Amino acid sequence: MGTNMLKTGFLITVILFLLSASCNKDKTSCLSSLATYSFDASAEWLPEREIYNIGDTIFIASLIPKMLIDKISNTPIEYSNAVEIGGSIIFNCVDTNARTVVAGKDSFNYVSIVGDLKEPDITPEKGKFIRYSEKATNYEFKAGIVCQKRGIYMISFADLLCPGLRRINCTKATFTITITNTNKHVSLYQNALGITLDAESLKKIYCFRVM
Repeated sequence: MGTNMLKTGFLITVILFLLSASCNKDKTSCLSSLATYSFDASAEWLPEREIYNIGDTIFIASLIPKMLIDKISNTPIEYSNAVEIGGSIIFNCVDTNARTVVAGKDSFNYVSIVGDLKEPDITPEKGKFIRYSEKATNYEFKAGIVCQKRGIYMISFADLLCPGLRRINCTKATFTITITNTNKHVSLYQNALGITLDAESLKKIYCFRVM
């Protein structure tokens, strides 16, 4: 179940980037549809708590340095002047009576702080599309979500994509996201559904209860 939801988020990201890259004046091209580079990236939810109250704001923050290690070639790469780095965040809520998952995006209000957080054109009920802002030495994304409804939630962060560097062909990249919170409170979600999430899903999620 957890893996399928993350795959949905990744598919949304892929489609959105195909659309955005096709109309960008700085688009790059390459005969191969595969990414040239594969990088690691991280994000963190703050303040880290198991229980929040209605009206509380939870912040998501992520910094990606421009000097990165490419996992394909195991070499350092300066990844500057990217056309666009972005992805999607999927919001899931537990229906405790049916022991199933429903869309949870409408349980929050959203505030963009650095970068963009917006509605996707495709399956908008699933989550939010995000875009990083380029700074002098890194790419940054930060936003706040304001709790509006009670419930148990799992927020999953799909891996990021970049169509390439401006005016440099064959520089597509993927960014494998890891949520770095010490305690992701996954037992809340797993116990409510009676499931066990796989190791890859656990790297990308954050769970909590709103009271």
